[in-house]
Amino acid sequence: LLEGQFPSLYENRVTDEMLEGLRQLGMEYKTVSEPTGMLVVSDGDIAANFITNPETRGVMPLGYNRYERRQYANKDFLINSIEYLLDEGGVIEARGKDIKLRLLDTVRAQSQKTLWQLLNIGTPLLFLALFGWGFNYYRKNRFAK
Repeated sequence: LLEGQFPSLYENRVTDEMLEGLRQLGMEYKTVSEPTGMLVVSDGDIAANFITNPETRGVMPLGYNRYERRQYANKDFLINSIEYLLDEGGVIEARGKDIKLRLLDTVRAQSQKTLWQLLNIGTPLLFLALFGWGFNYYRKNRFAK
C-alpha cells in the first residue's frame, strides 16, 4: 500500500500540441498527482477465479485454490484495501466498534410468549383466509355475468 504524491507516467512524453489543447480546454497538465493512495500487489491472480469447476460447472469463489481445495481470503483483502483507500465514513473504524446488545426483558417475554406465538402464526393465516375468500368472491361475481 503506497500513499503520497506520485509522478505522472507521461511527464516527459507530453508534446506542445497536447499542452496547447489542455490550455484551450481550461485544464492544466499535472506532473505530480494530488496526495492519494495506491495498492500494489505482486500476484496477478489475486483477483482471478477459475471459471469452470468440473464438479458443479460453475464459477469458483474468489481465492479458492482447486488443487489444494482451500479458500484463501483474497476477497476480504481486496475489499478491505479498497475500503481503506476510499476511506468513506471511516468504514474500518466502524468495523472495530463494539456494539452493546440490548437484551429482552425475560420476565415480560415469558409472560407474553403465547400472545406473540398466536399473533405470529394467526395473523398470516387470517390474511391468507381473507385473500382466499376475497378472490373467490371476485371470481364468482366476475364469471357469473
